[in-house]
Amino acid sequence: MITMMKGVSIFFLFCAFRIINVFFIQSQFDPDEYWQQLEPAYCQVFMETGKPCPGLTWEWKREPPSTVINSISDFVDVGMKGPLRSYASILPTLLFYHAIKFFGLDSPWAVARGPVFL
Repeated sequence: MITMMKGVSIFFLFCAFRIINVFFIQSQFDPDEYWQQLEPAYCQVFMETGKPCPGLTWEWKREPPSTVINSISDFVDVGMKGPLRSYASILPTLLFYHAIKFFGLDSPWAVARGPVFL
């Protein structure tokens, strides 16, 4: 029981450190995948419908053709023309952006720094 309590307290200590750390760090490691997660989520929530999103990479811009699949080669052809990335990867950020927009908390700071909490 004492070992479990110690483990739980260490976990909460690390969580508190991570949350406090967000407010003090002014730089971050920027892998390309980080921005490829934020840009589509931002465009889905904050861009006007029908307007192109300027920051999207080609993986998000490909549109699937509206064709009937009759063979394996048609299946491969349609798959090669459709979007490459899944929206499942951006779901946490997408929900976060929807929440801050709904509650009117969509300040530039919240949009830019909020996903760091996720």
